Amino acid sequence: MIPSLVGRISPPLACPGTRNLTTPCGWPRHGRAGASRGERGFNLSTISALAPLPPPYPPTVVPYILRLQSTSDFGSEELRAYEIGWRSQWTPTVFTDCVVFSHRYDQLRTFSAATFAPGPSLLDPSYVDIVTPTINGGEMTLNGIELAADWRPISSLRFQLAQTWNEVTQVGAAPVAVSYLTPRYITSLRASWTPRADMSLDLWYRYLSERPSIAASPQYARQAFSALDLRLAWKPRKDLELSLVGQNLNEGACDAYSGIAYPTDFSGTVPTCMPRTVYGQARWEF
Repeated sequence: MIPSLVGRISPPLACPGTRNLTTPCGWPRHGRAGASRGERGFNLSTISALAPLPPPYPPTVVPYILRLQSTSDFGSEELRAYEIGWRSQWTPTVFTDCVVFSHRYDQLRTFSAATFAPGPSLLDPSYVDIVTPTINGGEMTLNGIELAADWRPISSLRFQLAQTWNEVTQVGAAPVAVSYLTPRYITSLRASWTPRADMSLDLWYRYLSERPSIAASPQYARQAFSALDLRLAWKPRKDLELSLVGQNLNEGACDAYSGIAYPTDFSGTVPTCMPRTVYGQARWEF
């Protein structure tokens, strides 16, 4: 058994954690591990939200600026993460990893009702301001299981399979965008083949279950979909790599939004997807 205490301090934030590694049998390639997953949490700062604008509404001919403004007591989001896992090396070419986790999020960022600020905008006098206060009003718990397998039948061929089951519970009264952006099932399959030292072929297939969203934010609804990416790379020299990449080759990401009716709001935003894309890339290392 190898217990340890780990932590990270980045003023004014502190991220303590504990870890424990146990080898229950004589074969050192089997072990149990428990660790904090705080660094694998959601990047909530990249998630946007639409706040309803109550009457009186500004005239539609008046251009406006939507301004997010934190309150004086707006603080850091909190996460308590627990996990227990089993990692095994069954043969020299086969690895498996199973993890059960529970993440408790508190003080998540949410938005209060937007308000119309009379008078010209502080940023541009030709506009008016619509102010949306940001507060720490959200909470949720994410429980799940992750299974992963890594197999190398030969030195030039590798397969990586991962399956995740997510369950969001204990969501507070305030809507939290990440609670209905999390798919219940995620499947990922990667295959890498290196037929020669200067050539490689990578394939990535993934499947995400449907996202029903909630009544307060129907624009986040999405059907289940699959996506397929492919990359062929060639290195004519050690410092030069040329590659051809195909993304969303089956256009599954766009099929996820077909047949779903989205209401319009004052922003006029609609969900978009990445169509089938093929491009070339050159990378020079020096």
